Amino acid sequence: MSKRLNLLPVHAGGRCRAAFMPDGSCALSCGTDAFVLAHDSSKVTKTVHKPTRVARILDEQIESINAIAIAPNGWGFATGDDEGRVRLFSLPQEGSIDWDSDESGIQSVPFMVRFSGAIRALDFSPTGNAFIAAGEEPGVIKMINRTNMRNHTIFRGSGGETQEDAIDALAYDPLGDFIVSVGERGGVCVWSIGNQEVVTAVELGGKKATSVSWHPNGDSFVVGTEGGIQFISRDSWRVLSSGDVNSGQFIGAIVQSVDWSGSGEYVLCGDSTGQCMLIDAGKKTILDRWSADLPIQFVRWNPASNSFLALDNQGQACMFHDAVAEHMPKAYNLLPGGPQRKDARTTQPANMAGDSEDEEVKTPSRRKRLRKKEETHASEGSVVDDGSLSPYSLNEEAILEEPSAEYVGTRKSKSHKRQLAGHEIVSVSPFMPSATPLSSRSRKRIMCWNRIGVIVVFNEETHQSIEVDFNDQGKRPFRFIDHFGK
Repeated sequence: MSKRLNLLPVHAGGRCRAAFMPDGSCALSCGTDAFVLAHDSSKVTKTVHKPTRVARILDEQIESINAIAIAPNGWGFATGDDEGRVRLFSLPQEGSIDWDSDESGIQSVPFMVRFSGAIRALDFSPTGNAFIAAGEEPGVIKMINRTNMRNHTIFRGSGGETQEDAIDALAYDPLGDFIVSVGERGGVCVWSIGNQEVVTAVELGGKKATSVSWHPNGDSFVVGTEGGIQFISRDSWRVLSSGDVNSGQFIGAIVQSVDWSGSGEYVLCGDSTGQCMLIDAGKKTILDRWSADLPIQFVRWNPASNSFLALDNQGQACMFHDAVAEHMPKAYNLLPGGPQRKDARTTQPANMAGDSEDEEVKTPSRRKRLRKKEETHASEGSVVDDGSLSPYSLNEEAILEEPSAEYVGTRKSKSHKRQLAGHEIVSVSPFMPSATPLSSRSRKRIMCWNRIGVIVVFNEETHQSIEVDFNDQGKRPFRFIDHFGK
C-alpha cells in the first residue's frame, strides 16, 4: 500500500517548476500565476505549507513564469517567462534571506535574454558561471557566461524535426561537456558544448520523453517517458537495462518528471496517475511509492537532506521528509570522486564582474578546469569559422569606441581574439558596412551589422534562415525562413 502525499495549494493550476538552494535550506517555485515562491525547508510540515512570495521580481506584464534555476554556487537564480525573457537575480551571500521583504538583498541583474517564443527550460553549469535556456523557439539553445553576459553562444539544431523541435527540458552535463534536451514531440538530443551542435538523437524504442536528469558523476542520465523511465549510458548514448522498474509499474502512466539524488543512489519520478516512486538506481528496483489525487508534474530532491518537493498539475505542493529509510544509503551525500556542486574550500561565490585571483586559488582544481572549460566554450562560440568576431560579443561601450592600437596589432592572433571575446571589451569601429565573406566551412554569415543590431543568415542545406537581433535587448529578435535565396 502506497503512502499519501498531502499536497496543499501554492500556485495557480498549470505548469509549475522548482529548484533548491545549494544548501537545501529553501526551494524556489514558479508557476502560471507569475509568482516566485520560497519554501523554507525547516518550516514545511505534512500539514503546514505556506510559502513566501519573493519580493522584487514581480512584473505586471508577465503572464506566466515557466522555468526557474538556481546557480550551484548560490550567487543567484534565473527565471524564464511566456514573453520569451530570461531574467537574472543575485542573492545576498551573508546572513539569512527575508524573501518577502524589499530589503531582502535580492537584486535584479541588469541583463536579459530574449527568445522569439516562451521559455520552457533553464539550467546552470556545474560551477554556476554559465547557464542555458530554451523553449518554443524551435531547435535553439542559448548559453550565457557570467564573465561576459552580452556574449550569447547559440546552439541550433538542423537535422530533422527531432533537432528542430521546441524544447521542454534541459540538463547540463555535470562534467561540462554536453547538454541533453527533451523536445515537445518527445525526442531526446545530446548537444556538444564544444562544437555547439547535436552529437546524437537518443533512440528510446518509439517512446516519447518528457524529462531528463543527469547522474551526479555524469556517467549516465535518466529520461522519463510514456510507460516508464530509461537509463542512458554516456559511453554509447544507448539505453541501459531498466531491470524490473518498468515491469507493469507504469501501465497507462506517463512519467512527467525525474530527478537523480545527489548521492547517485536513487531516482525519484512523478507520473500522470499521481504517483511518486523512489527507485534504487543501482539495482533498478522500486523501493517506495507515494500517491496523490492529481498527476504529479514535477519532483526535485533536496540536495542537503533526506527530502523532496513535489508539485501536481493544479499547482499544489508537498515537501516530503524522511523519504529514504534510515538503514539505507543517504540520498544527499555526493559520491566519492563526483563533481563538487559546492565545495567547502570555496570561500564565497564570485561577484558579478567575474572571479578574482584570490578566489581562484582557493577553488578546487576540478572546479577550475570546469570554469576554464565554460569560459573557453563561451569565447569560442563568439568567433565564426571564417575568423571574424561575432556581434554577440559586443556591448554598448564597445560599439562606440575606436579600435585600440594594441588590438589592431594583435588582430591576427586567434587566441587573442577569443580571450577578448570571453573576458574583455572588444573594441571595434562604430560601423561595419560589409558582410562577412562566404565560406564553405561555416554555415553562418553576417549580412548586416551596425549600432541598431545584426542580421545573420544560416545555411540549413535545404533552405536558409534569417535572424534579426537587436543590440537593445528590450526588443524581441525575430527569425524567418527563406526557401528561395539558395
